[in-house]
Amino acid sequence: MNKFAACAIPAIFKEKVMKKKIIHILTAMLLGSSASVFAAVPGFINFQGRLLDASKLPKNVPVSMIFRICDTLAGDCSVTCQSGNSCLWTETQTVDVSNGIFAVQLGSFTELTSEVFSSAYRYLEIKVEGETLSPREQLASGPYSFRSSVADSLDAANLTGTAQVSHGGTGLTGGTSGGVPYYSGAAAMTSSSELTQYNVLLGGGGGAAPYALGSLGVTGQVLTSNDAGANPSWQAVPAQTSALLSATHTDTLAAAVVRGDIMIGNATPKWARLAKGAQYTSLNMGASDPAWGAIALDQSAAVSGILAAANGGTGSGFTEFTGPAAAKKTFTLPNASATILTTNAAVTVGQGGTGLTGGTSGGVPYYSGAAAMTSSSELTQYNVLLGGGGGAAPYALGSIGVSSQVLTSNGSGNPSWQDPLVMTVSLAADAASNNTTNLVAITGLDTTVGIGTYVFQYFIRYQSSAATTGVKFAVDHTGEVSTFIANRRWVDLSATASTNAPDQNAVIAAGEVMGSSAVRAKNTAMGVSLSVDTANADMLMIIEGLMIVTASGDLQLLHGSETAVATTVKAGTSLILTKTR
Repeated sequence: MNKFAACAIPAIFKEKVMKKKIIHILTAMLLGSSASVFAAVPGFINFQGRLLDASKLPKNVPVSMIFRICDTLAGDCSVTCQSGNSCLWTETQTVDVSNGIFAVQLGSFTELTSEVFSSAYRYLEIKVEGETLSPREQLASGPYSFRSSVADSLDAANLTGTAQVSHGGTGLTGGTSGGVPYYSGAAAMTSSSELTQYNVLLGGGGGAAPYALGSLGVTGQVLTSNDAGANPSWQAVPAQTSALLSATHTDTLAAAVVRGDIMIGNATPKWARLAKGAQYTSLNMGASDPAWGAIALDQSAAVSGILAAANGGTGSGFTEFTGPAAAKKTFTLPNASATILTTNAAVTVGQGGTGLTGGTSGGVPYYSGAAAMTSSSELTQYNVLLGGGGGAAPYALGSIGVSSQVLTSNGSGNPSWQDPLVMTVSLAADAASNNTTNLVAITGLDTTVGIGTYVFQYFIRYQSSAATTGVKFAVDHTGEVSTFIANRRWVDLSATASTNAPDQNAVIAAGEVMGSSAVRAKNTAMGVSLSVDTANADMLMIIEGLMIVTASGDLQLLHGSETAVATTVKAGTSLILTKTR
């Protein structure tokens, strides 16, 4: 057999003879352009080839290839690929072949890191449709440019010798912790002394080191210049008179401000101080300047709002309250309708009504007669109010139902909460993947199902992360089910393959609870042995059946894998549930 070498350039053809086929492989392991030294190192190795069948005709079907990078030319390289093992990296790809030609990028599914190429000898092992090509091929220098990624961050661990800096950088000495660097000459840089926390840095002048002021001052002080030849210093803010500039914008100040005063414009014009008024007085606008004073009702054509007056006061449009001091008061309207404000609990109502009694907390008022109003019993939270009829009090339904039920008429008598005749539940987002053989309930696709007879249909979209011999689905009801019969069929949407098979193991005997371990084991047969499942194929499973529920519970869909391959139930998966009786 001929060998082939994995090298950067040029790309070359090599031929491998297998049991029933010949593989011509064009390998091009290129790590990208190095036009910019600042560009990140690409994380892929391009691999190309030509695949022929036993008759040396070009292949036109997808094939499975496993690629491994090993640290030895021979020996077992099938152990877990990680640092310290003979296998350092592995990746499986399903490769599309067109007219014999295929091209892949190694690292597309499993990351290639610089650690894989940390030693001088690395070998590529290739396995095509179950057959390992031998011998392994030593990788040339191209893939080792992954190791150049350490230059993206030049730290001490990857640097030897002395790094040169600008200006010939030979004067950069070790700095003082907390100091600041400064030029002590045209091409020499050094460090100042430590700069104390919160302190101010001052220039040294003449090439001398900058230094700290040496004082933090006290709260409220400001840094004040002391002219040339002396350090600035922290000083208190000069005191200022609490006053306002004149409205004429001159340097003249208005009178000093006193608490409670307001500022008005006078005739000068200047801002003037108006001293606060006496308690309960109002600011009234006179002919010229405003002034504090009492409200004069006779100076306004109309007064709106509520006006206070002495108890029993009359005049100015007020009427008199009559009756003993400790008894109810009668308020006589002078001429027209008005709003009455009172602090007494009892109020007379229209039509001379005297039938309004004390209400029940949480009840609703209703007319118990033509001119009499009373209160119903308390209306429970979330409940529905029903009419009493014939002047009787309205009342609560007495039940709030269960989630998703609808209020249904019974033709006569009280309505009741019932499951909807047809209900649809859809999965809004992809369910969490399950990579175990255990059955796990799909969150977001469960619903409460009460007593009755139901026909159900599940339309399940799912994908497996790798080829598997089957995906398991199970329908579960946590209540009691007397009869359960199901049928399933599946469609590979990618390959248009399908099957339709009744699932006899899904029949439940009378009185069994589906949530029990024994019955759930029966359900594991629903949807298994899908031998055409391939990696990332878009699959559709349809499960339909009939069940008679004798005790309310949650209807759930569970899923798992026969071979512990990650399986994801996709968004849009739906349940259509129809109640027949």
